[in-house]
Amino acid sequence: TEYWPVHTHLEKDCAPLQRGDIVPVEIGLNPSTAMIRKGCRLLVDIQPYAPAGVPVRAYDKSYHVDAVNRIYTGPEYPSFLQLPIVP
Repeated sequence: TEYWPVHTHLEKDCAPLQRGDIVPVEIGLNPSTAMIRKGCRLLVDIQPYAPAGVPVRAYDKSYHVDAVNRIYTGPEYPSFLQLPIVP
């Protein structure tokens, strides 16, 4: 949707990345509640996992050997975190 990315998690929709590839990624965060006061910080830690109800594929540790994940920002790579603000 416009607010929430919906992924199929189907093997046919996956494509392997090559070293150095930069791709846009949309990640839906599960709803939760928190009171974040003015002046405080919010830490978002993004880690891979198998979503509930999605069959777990075989885990190949070699896939992650020497893997580096980077989040690119700036004019060329706009990044943002969309949060609902409830008064």
